[in-house]
Amino acid sequence: MATQADKIMSINRISQKSRAFIIACICAVSAIIIGSFLLTRLAQATCSGGSTMCVDSVTPSSGALAGGTTIRIEGDNLAYPTPYSDGTDSYFLQDHLEFTGTQYIDTGVWYLLGDDSIKMEMDAEYTAITGPEQLTGFRSMTGYTWRFFFSMYPGGSPVSAHQWSSVNQGTQTGITLEPISTARKIQAMEYDRNTTLHTAWLNNTLKGTRTTSAPDRDIGPVHIGQVMDVQGYELPSKFKIYNYKFWIDGELVRDFQPVQNTRTGECGLLDTVNNQFYGNDGSGTFGCATSLDITEVEIDIDGTLEQCVITDATKTYIDCIVPVGTIGAKDVIITKGSEIVTLTGGYTYRPVVTGVETPQPDGPGVGNVGSTSGGNTLTINGSGFMAGATVTVGIDIDGSGPDGSTLIMCENITVVSDTELTCQIPNSSLPEGLAKVYVFVDGIWSLVGTSALVAGVENTYYFRAPLITPGPVVPGVPNTGI
Repeated sequence: MATQADKIMSINRISQKSRAFIIACICAVSAIIIGSFLLTRLAQATCSGGSTMCVDSVTPSSGALAGGTTIRIEGDNLAYPTPYSDGTDSYFLQDHLEFTGTQYIDTGVWYLLGDDSIKMEMDAEYTAITGPEQLTGFRSMTGYTWRFFFSMYPGGSPVSAHQWSSVNQGTQTGITLEPISTARKIQAMEYDRNTTLHTAWLNNTLKGTRTTSAPDRDIGPVHIGQVMDVQGYELPSKFKIYNYKFWIDGELVRDFQPVQNTRTGECGLLDTVNNQFYGNDGSGTFGCATSLDITEVEIDIDGTLEQCVITDATKTYIDCIVPVGTIGAKDVIITKGSEIVTLTGGYTYRPVVTGVETPQPDGPGVGNVGSTSGGNTLTINGSGFMAGATVTVGIDIDGSGPDGSTLIMCENITVVSDTELTCQIPNSSLPEGLAKVYVFVDGIWSLVGTSALVAGVENTYYFRAPLITPGPVVPGVPNTGI
């Protein structure tokens, strides 16, 4: 017969087995949850070949609340190459830009009285011949008809490069390029004020010259697309542009390439001379050569998706400028067509420390030197010190970093503003040497910002033993100083 002691031991064994079973179950469930999380992150954040979009890293992975940090997202199949950027947006190169009759671009090019010559060259292809059509040139001015444009006249008339002159509805001085054709061609024309010669080329072959009078006033601006005719009617143009160039006095002032904006999807022409995008100044929209899946990068700021403005993008990396944010780790969402990659907590907004000051132990003024016995009051400058948040200050005395276990925690913290706080180092025996000060806002540690101080020392603090100064002389007592 089992004794009471045997029963108790049996119960204990059962309880131990039960506890072990429960612990095993908890561990197994935890392993599944953690494993699932890791697998999810792995699928989102690593690349192993293939044609789908994937991400390896985000660098840097943190920055200030003010935004403006340029981050690089590295991976594969991220975007189509974007050889052009205007510093705000980036642009995919297109094969051509199509005008359907309602669009035009104001190039901003003028032929001024002080200019000697103007030349324009158009690599284009007509898509319809319903003319007369004037593809590009100067807009007419009321009561003045000196003109400079490419145009096309159907019904047996040739495609011509036209120069209109004279202040009194002057005569046309056209140069025949070729019979009407929808074939792609490079047309060029130039006017020289000094020689009064109007010259035209087709596919880099000279087609002729004509003499005409020079304008007696500034003429412009040049339009690509709709151009006013002599009677003041806007004539529609239907063609595809592959490239367009303008020279003033022999200097290339515009070199237009057809592009698509990676952020908005808008198509237009990018002037690679001045790095400026030109969109449609008319109605309707341009036809893009290809329909690309535009890559977008967004950061989830407390439930609101804010654009990380792309400045450069290729198949293997994207550079973008982060928006203004709030303290904490935020999701980074990369979208290309139907593909979406979410990097959970991929970018962290942190407070920033730009200066640490305290009254100096050996004289007047303030600096970043304090006593090894502690007790000093620190004034810390920076950004992101949010009132209402949990703000702590840790002093790293051994170089283990903000995550180290040996941080000396400041006491009596007062948040003066989002750019200033004060705190007191506890009275303690501290090692002499250089330390670093970190501000934690809701547990997020601070970065080092720039200030008027020497770069790299903005968050440093030096503990030094007090200097020995002569003390009062007491007979029979050694002078230890104070």
